[in-house]
Amino acid sequence: MPLKSQDLHYIEEKLGITPEIAKLLTEDITDTNLLLNHVSVKEIKREDSRKISALTYLKLLIFRYSHDTTFEIPEKEYVAQSIYLNFTSIKREMNYCLISPKTKPNEQKSQYLLILSGFYSDSINLELFYKNIKNEISNGFRPKNISSHIDDWIYILREIWRKKWL
Repeated sequence: MPLKSQDLHYIEEKLGITPEIAKLLTEDITDTNLLLNHVSVKEIKREDSRKISALTYLKLLIFRYSHDTTFEIPEKEYVAQSIYLNFTSIKREMNYCLISPKTKPNEQKSQYLLILSGFYSDSINLELFYKNIKNEISNGFRPKNISSHIDDWIYILREIWRKKWL
């Protein structure tokens, strides 16, 4: 998804570059994600969420909190995209069909459960949750490298939530 004009303006301000250079650097999604990863180490403020699109804000948070990891950019982008697609629906209403043990592991269920365990861990019995669901989360992800980092991602999401970024 191409960046919106407010996202480009934000990048221009953060990096001190011209609109032409910002546009050139964000023509390709891979380059855009590398650029956002670079911007994420700069100071980000909560009020920035009102200046930029939700997806760009989420990417900046995920890139920032996973900056000291060995996770590759596509994995970080995937987690940000997962949050973008599922977070507001979880806030509105819990999808009990999706988290039911009767529902087979799949990508949507894994994304949903990862976000639930990262952002809403105080609302669930984590010991029981981990015992019964951790394997389901791991088994459903399309990018398999995420499966090996489940604990790290849950920790990162909890930090973002604990520090009230969302």
